[in-house]
Amino acid sequence: MEAVRQRTGGRATVCLDTDILVAIQRELPAAREAAVELDQQSNVSITPISAFEMCLGAHASGRPENIVSTIEMLRELVLLPMDLESCIEAGKIASTLRETGEGLYVRDALIAGIVMRHGETLVTRNLRHFNRVDGLRVKKW
Repeated sequence: MEAVRQRTGGRATVCLDTDILVAIQRELPAAREAAVELDQQSNVSITPISAFEMCLGAHASGRPENIVSTIEMLRELVLLPMDLESCIEAGKIASTLRETGEGLYVRDALIAGIVMRHGETLVTRNLRHFNRVDGLRVKKW
């Protein structure tokens, strides 16, 4: 946590989930307002998983302008590293939820593991999945 405080100058740190990134790109007013507020109050980041999901959607659209705008948006955000500690945390999360019969999509487990590893709060509307992860700080946008 000390490294996070040094990196952020003591500001709160939040990590945007894919759902808010898609809503921002679609220029939904609620998402834009949430993003502006978060940016003023916090350091904003994303995970490599969300970056991948955004790039997948952009390329799948077949529209070059979507690819360009997605990449431009992603370049403005801090990309959290997915290191071994993140993978260990994600594996623990997935295993624990599988044992209880609840399960979690692999991508969501990876997002949760990365966010927890870096001591951030996940900003999402996908509370049904992420609220089941013990120790993960979640904020609804």
